[in-house]
Amino acid sequence: CIQRALAACATPPVFLVCNAGVALDGAVVLHGNEQSVRDTFNVNTVAPALWSTAYFAKLHAAKASRGHVLHVSSLSAHRTPDATDLGLYAASKAALKALAEATRRELRAANSPYRVSSVSPGLVRSDFYEARCGKAASDLVYASAECLDARDVVDAALYALTAPPHVEVADVLLRCTASRS
Repeated sequence: CIQRALAACATPPVFLVCNAGVALDGAVVLHGNEQSVRDTFNVNTVAPALWSTAYFAKLHAAKASRGHVLHVSSLSAHRTPDATDLGLYAASKAALKALAEATRRELRAANSPYRVSSVSPGLVRSDFYEARCGKAASDLVYASAECLDARDVVDAALYALTAPPHVEVADVLLRCTASRS
């Protein structure tokens, strides 16, 4: 699937955005569901690793002069949320943060011009909670706290992706000014 998608590109894309994220019911340590735990890490960590590996291979094979992977992570990668049912979600996003740093180190060791960045937003008004908890619960979450807008995340991503070639934006942490975490 990944190879076919990249093979369909006549030239390597200038950037790859890994923007998947799930927080599944049952993805907890105590009384958790094994499949939910696997699926959480597969979507949030393993898939970005596989896409990045294939993308950088395509760039290298094409001798592309530039390329950039952007991971949309989470503020939960930097601090564990209070909600106990989001602990493994946070762990999967922390693993994504480590993946970005490890990839960055590999690229620098190889004297590669390619870059890796992450954007780590806090609570964003999106379909994330609605898909997880339903509309009524989602409305309560968004009513209880100031939220970022999707445009805030897009602006941060554009900042990272359009930085001059000598600048690598490692991670942009986003939270609302009224946020206490």
